[in-house]
Amino acid sequence: MQRNEEARRNLDEALTLSQQEGDKTMESLALMNLGNLESDSGRLGQALEYHRRSLDIEWDRDEQTELAIRLNTIGEVFRRQGLFADALVYVELAKDYLERSEDLKNKALNRLVLGRIEKSRGNYRPAQQALLETLQLFQQISANADAAKTHVIIAGLYVDQGRFEEALQAVQAAALLVDTDHKKMTDVDLARADVFLNIGDAARASAELDRASRSLDSAEDAERLAYRLLRASILQLSGSAPGLSSELEEIARTASALELTELRLKATVELGRLYLEQGAVDQSVAVLVRARGEAVERRLRPVQAAASLALAKALLRFGRTDDARRYASETVALAEHFEGRPLIAEGISLLGEIATSGGQTAEAAALRQKAREIAVSVLAQTPRELSHALAARYSWAHDAAK
Repeated sequence: MQRNEEARRNLDEALTLSQQEGDKTMESLALMNLGNLESDSGRLGQALEYHRRSLDIEWDRDEQTELAIRLNTIGEVFRRQGLFADALVYVELAKDYLERSEDLKNKALNRLVLGRIEKSRGNYRPAQQALLETLQLFQQISANADAAKTHVIIAGLYVDQGRFEEALQAVQAAALLVDTDHKKMTDVDLARADVFLNIGDAARASAELDRASRSLDSAEDAERLAYRLLRASILQLSGSAPGLSSELEEIARTASALELTELRLKATVELGRLYLEQGAVDQSVAVLVRARGEAVERRLRPVQAAASLALAKALLRFGRTDDARRYASETVALAEHFEGRPLIAEGISLLGEIATSGGQTAEAAALRQKAREIAVSVLAQTPRELSHALAARYSWAHDAAK
């Protein structure tokens, strides 16, 4: 925090001096760096103000690479806010300028922002294409830390799709690039913890999180929040949940203050699941309806799918079978868009449970068989030593693992 304040004072002085001397190049650079500082501190609205002022200067200077950098930076701030339509306008315009540039690093950063936007929207094929292009560009310029970060994001795609073997391989590729830098290993440890969490191995996930905790940057609010959310999810998986609802509420509030929309909604969905496990079904439904509604509004398909599944389970507990069926079907349709096989299997299993309760025996049997086929394909892409954890966590994988 003290480092940030000192940097801000230095940049404010540089901005004032550049304005006094009429040095537009220095003024634009100072404004951009002030924007980056505000963005790192979680003040995204203030960051946008600085970046737009810098962009205005670059429009007049007509330096195409510098213009692209400013456009891309604004796109990244909008992405963090969950304003993807606005983000894409800036990112695509930046891409046009960068086509005529030899600046491989900023070309890579442009593709990285685009890939992350498409991932959040659940467009995983174009996301993977953009991220693989990003990785290739970073490798060309030996930007190991950036390449490692890209591997970690790709691992997240594979996790959602149930490609756990490939996810762990991507995390390992990231680790090999930054294994001598403990600070850079934090993202790697968090990513590996996320893979183990989604497989269902709470012990391994917790061990990875303990390793990550030793190198967490106290100034990186988003990183610390991601760590806290992972920790809460692991505790929920392992059944150690006293005071967990308060922690999830606090994570959501802090994410809201930092305008980290996607992380806030993920924490809210976890809270809705926790309420359901605790038997507070009405609270669960209320929380999940709100989370799903905002995910729909912001077109966050993966978050919407997770919220819809949890909501379907809560409504079934209430005896609202038709509504439960509707949201379970929505989960399957959404997850099919991004090939999210674990969510597809879980949604189909829930539909089978609903069919069984309604006496639709043939339909229930067909749904169970379909879920089993998906389970077999997921288990085939899960390390053998972790298949028992997957089967223990997910009922749809239990029979296929035998």
